[in-house]
Amino acid sequence: MKALVYSCLAFFLICSNSLLAQDDAVLDYFRAVQNGNEIQISFAILGGSSCQGVGLERSSVPGHFEQIDFIPGLCGGTEFTEVYSFIDKAPLEYAENFYRLKLGAEGISHSISIRFVRLEEGYRVYPTPAQSWAVIKFDNPTAASYEFYLYSMNGRLIESASSITASEIYVDLSLYSSGSYIFQLSNPTVPTITGRLLVGQ
Repeated sequence: MKALVYSCLAFFLICSNSLLAQDDAVLDYFRAVQNGNEIQISFAILGGSSCQGVGLERSSVPGHFEQIDFIPGLCGGTEFTEVYSFIDKAPLEYAENFYRLKLGAEGISHSISIRFVRLEEGYRVYPTPAQSWAVIKFDNPTAASYEFYLYSMNGRLIESASSITASEIYVDLSLYSSGSYIFQLSNPTVPTITGRLLVGQ
């Protein structure tokens, strides 16, 4: 199966689990990351900058935002960069969640987005059954390094990948027969994630 790795160029396409906007006048950074079944949004106000209250707005499509949370009072205002965060406990499921900040009189930040997929036992495989491709989404908010192994049902190792620091793995199934496969995601500091990948006709 080694030919599969080379013919596909990248058997696994590792996607970033957070997005960053850095060109807003008062922001040092603005990030969103899935942590379990919540979205953690963090941002930092540059030293020497400030705003009066920060609102978090969310949308399922760019341009149609609604406020879902708010930090009252003065944000920033010191010579040091100050970090703040929101937690979205009810993100839109199986959808792209767009976020932006309303920075008081300073205006509105650029938007960032993250796709939320509800996890069960720390992971989710979709679609299922899969045909030409599948996504394995797992909980990795700290971008820890994982090893990935894919086995046939009789225990034969089919593919492996190392140093995975994202929270999603895209699997090209174009050369796989229909049936069930077992995958494992391992990191020495946490329990191994084991799941099943079902490939349809």
